[in-house]
Formats: sequence, structure tokens, C-alpha cells
Amino acid sequence: PYVVVHLSASSATKNFRTVHGVDWEKFTASIQQKGYKIIEIGDPPGILPEYFRKTSFSELVNLISGASVFVG
Repeated sequence: PYVVVHLSASSATKNFRTVHGVDWEKFTASIQQKGYKIIEIGDPPGILPEYFRKTSFSELVNLISGASVFVG
């Protein structure tokens, strides 16, 4: 099982997320403790570079549809 996260916008003007002050290390540790793999999508290098995966659109669709949870 895995969790897909999309945390960053392609530009500051397109950042509609209000994800401020989140401890991503704590978030990832909690998710992994529950047995999930983490995959970050979006623009490189991502907020969590060690979990980042560059994808094509069709790969993205498959990743999200197969995810246990999507955070974004």
C-alpha cells in the first residue's frame, strides 16, 4: 500500500494550498509506521525529495487511482 502526496505548486501564484507549518518528517514517519510507502508527485525536486517520483500523465493517473490515500 502507498500514499501519494502532491505538496507544492508550480509557482507561488498557483499555490492554493495552505500547507504551512507541517512537520513533513513526522508526517512521513507516521505514514510509514502504518506500513505505507510514500510517493511525492509534482515538480522536482519536491518538498520530500527522497520520496519524489517524476511521472508521465498516464503514470500519474495510475499512481493516484491505486493509492490508499492521496494528500494534495
